[in-house]
Amino acid sequence: MNNIRGFTLVEVIMTLGILVAVLTMAIPDISGLFTQQKEKIDELNIADINRALSAYAKDNKRLPDPDPAVDDPDWADELAKYSKLSADEMRTDPFGTERIYEMYEDTSQGYRQGDLNIFYATVLSLGENKENESYVEGEGLDGNPVQTWSDATALANLDEKQAFQNYRPEGDDLVARFSDFNLKTELYELRLERMGQIVQAIEAYAADLYNKADQAAQAACTTSDCGLPARIYYPRSGDPVLQDETNTDVPANQVYSQYNLDEMTNIIGKALLTPGDLNDMNLLMRLLNLPEYYALDPVTDQPFYYYSNPNPGNLCDEGRIQAPFMPLVLSVVAPCTANW
Repeated sequence: MNNIRGFTLVEVIMTLGILVAVLTMAIPDISGLFTQQKEKIDELNIADINRALSAYAKDNKRLPDPDPAVDDPDWADELAKYSKLSADEMRTDPFGTERIYEMYEDTSQGYRQGDLNIFYATVLSLGENKENESYVEGEGLDGNPVQTWSDATALANLDEKQAFQNYRPEGDDLVARFSDFNLKTELYELRLERMGQIVQAIEAYAADLYNKADQAAQAACTTSDCGLPARIYYPRSGDPVLQDETNTDVPANQVYSQYNLDEMTNIIGKALLTPGDLNDMNLLMRLLNLPEYYALDPVTDQPFYYYSNPNPGNLCDEGRIQAPFMPLVLSVVAPCTANW
């Protein structure tokens, strides 16, 4: 007979104990791995949110409203259009906690000779512990650290812009931080450059027309005095009716060169442009051989206001009907409005 001997209960228990000990040493903490994976996903998502804020600002010249109307999309819905993340992935972190979005608009940021609207925003993830540990450096009105940087009423000696700069993520918090200051200043410089090019092109157009009109007048001249009458050679814009001091209508060719009016009609199909009208400002760019997008102010994406015969005393009034005429005006806002 074969002598077959099995394991005793003690041997089985000892073997299992050794296996458990080996497995415990060989396999890392599974829950820790899951936490690390979620933290990495959160970091990637925050970076993507930051890129979405930048893309949204370039497209819209602003940032999403932190308090939209009831039926309007919230910040996550708005930013998801500029991201590979869904709105829910924007709104909620990998640990299942809703992110905190804050935004502030500074409407009086001085730059050069004007003011710019600058937007500041943060998106905060609270991490695994789901606690807001981030704060603004500087004492709040109650003597405690401030965790809401966009609420100036809670800040002792800082405004919202300073609080944004002093906002510090702490613990396992992660924050996406964005301001469109650099974008807006770049657009402001582009505004000045574009306005300069438009004015130069208008001056060149007027000079070219004057030379052509003068040459035509000299060629047809049969007397010793063939000088051109004082007329405006800038492309005509403004009021459709010209009147003298007695409110009597004056023909357009008594103020503007007929050569100019004919040139406008031949090239763009009309001899009068409305300031601030997008279609007419596009026509002006075509007349000047400039790209049509030059009709728009890069800062606001709104059409420029062009006046060929401004009144020296008040742009709200009609221009002069006889020389000396005033230089043209190119503006980013309509005269006679609250912003003028």
